[in-house]
Amino acid sequence: MKLNPSDIPEVAMPFMQQTHLEEVAMLNELYTLFDRLGEGEDVPQLAGKLEALAEHTHAHFAREEEKMLELDFPPYPMHKQAHDEYLAGFDALLDAWRASGDVAPLADFLQHSTPDWMQQHIGCMDFVTARFFAMSEGG
Repeated sequence: MKLNPSDIPEVAMPFMQQTHLEEVAMLNELYTLFDRLGEGEDVPQLAGKLEALAEHTHAHFAREEEKMLELDFPPYPMHKQAHDEYLAGFDALLDAWRASGDVAPLADFLQHSTPDWMQQHIGCMDFVTARFFAMSEGG
């Protein structure tokens, strides 16, 4: 399964839209590696790609949260809570994978939970947040 960038809701702030598209590309690379792993191939680049996605996701959420605080975005606490809840699940699965080497639960999360979460979060919270940012900047 691959994510189609056109399935991800578009938002009014270019920096947010670009970040979302970068994450779609990173996830699609991982999906290919998970498939290859499932076919019995050795996939030495998997660890680096997983760590890169984790770093990118943390930086993505931090940038959005910094901008929300800068512009006094009223629903900041709710938006941050959604980020924190996602990261708690993602980070717990990353830690479990690092400890055990079993990537299956993390792969399942990234292939099944993450696309649904992204569509819902971007379509609701990020859509509204991006409009607020654009209006605050005179757009």
